[in-house]
Amino acid sequence: MLINLHGTYGRGATGIAALDAPVLTVGQTKQSTTTLSWTAVDNATGYTWQIDTSPVFNAPTQASGNVLAIDYSLLTPNQR
Repeated sequence: MLINLHGTYGRGATGIAALDAPVLTVGQTKQSTTTLSWTAVDNATGYTWQIDTSPVFNAPTQASGNVLAIDYSLLTPNQR
């Protein structure tokens, strides 16, 4: 599983330096679900994440929101 995660600016934001990268933590996996959480980033108004089980990252699932954790439930047993 490959993950791309970054903070986002609010619309119309100007004069703001580039955002730091959030620190991602992968929680304990249970059956086919794991919790992904990350640290808050100063000046971020939300977060966008992409997740793909392909090693070439050619068809990621993308979502965004103003949250610091998600439950990811598209894993198959022993998937990495």
